[in-house]
Amino acid sequence: MRVLVEQTEAVARQGLSNVGFLWKPSEGHKSKVGVDWSLYPDECAVLIGTQDMLLSRALNRGYAAGRARWPLEFGLLGQDALWVMDEVQLMDVGLATSAQLQTFLDEDATKSLRPRHTWWMSATLQSAWLDSVDTRERLACWSTEPVASRTTM
Repeated sequence: MRVLVEQTEAVARQGLSNVGFLWKPSEGHKSKVGVDWSLYPDECAVLIGTQDMLLSRALNRGYAAGRARWPLEFGLLGQDALWVMDEVQLMDVGLATSAQLQTFLDEDATKSLRPRHTWWMSATLQSAWLDSVDTRERLACWSTEPVASRTTM
């Protein structure tokens, strides 16, 4: 829900500000992190969104975005990014979609200079939730080495 996104954004901004990493428009980007990626997509940023907003963009179908932005957002979300999926037990088919996307990105990791990684988080996470025909080959590694470099698989 949008309310949760707005609350999470406020917490992210406050956290970055507390450690002195929050980028402000009056300052340069060097060694700073923004929370709005649309104006400066080539800079470090925390991007917060709902699964329908972000997964649709990762599938090149940007929900609520103009068609002209679809390829741009698709490219930006598929490279040099860490996706953190929180409360995955609530994601329904979005969980399977995110796992399939990560599998396809892992398969193409050797072609990418800056791969994308996914972390799935839940207090009750079961590795079987990520199991499908597409992900089965990578599931053991995701479970035993959750932060390992995907390029070494």
